[in-house]
Amino acid sequence: MKKFSFNKIFWGIALIVAAIVLLLDATGILTPFKSVVGEISLLSIVLAVIILYLIVRWAIRGQIGRLFIPLALLFMLFEPNIAYLMGRTDPAEADLISNWILLLCAVIFTVGFYLIFGKKSTEGARVIKGVKILGNNNEYIDGADFTGTKRIENNLCAYNVYFNNADKYEGNGTLIIENNLGETKVYVPNIWKIDSHFDNSLGSVSTIGNYSPD
Repeated sequence: MKKFSFNKIFWGIALIVAAIVLLLDATGILTPFKSVVGEISLLSIVLAVIILYLIVRWAIRGQIGRLFIPLALLFMLFEPNIAYLMGRTDPAEADLISNWILLLCAVIFTVGFYLIFGKKSTEGARVIKGVKILGNNNEYIDGADFTGTKRIENNLCAYNVYFNNADKYEGNGTLIIENNLGETKVYVPNIWKIDSHFDNSLGSVSTIGNYSPD
């Protein structure tokens, strides 16, 4: 039985919908719609799809505390269109709420949910760090403590993973990495034997370097 892949299903649907929207826009069918909600830029649509991907993925996992900041960003993207829909056609009236207040409330909601429900990890995996969004991040894993299953999630980041105390590693450690629209590099000691399994959608995976496992 083929394993269900959320990534492939989501991006497959997103690409099909994008093609349909382009066709409708090119034929002028969307013109009446634009007169109701105003103009929507292609960049806003692309960013909205990325944010929606994170929202759906976290919602499926029951990670409700993570949804508030993406929802706030989604509102900020389409705030002028929401205002237009409410009859505020003047650009000066398009500011429905201060972005700082919106983000502050989203952060407060997030902290509140985490305090009540805590962080949720899946498949019994130990979450090394919380979700990362944008920027450059480095993660260091102690080989002496690398037992069982550990998990890293990277969203829109450049993420580097290093191992310390490689000579103290006893084997049988499992590292699960979920990389969404970012770049993750794992620097594995060349004395370790690696058993890799990849599920890739709209990206690339490569293994570089030589190793002599003992």
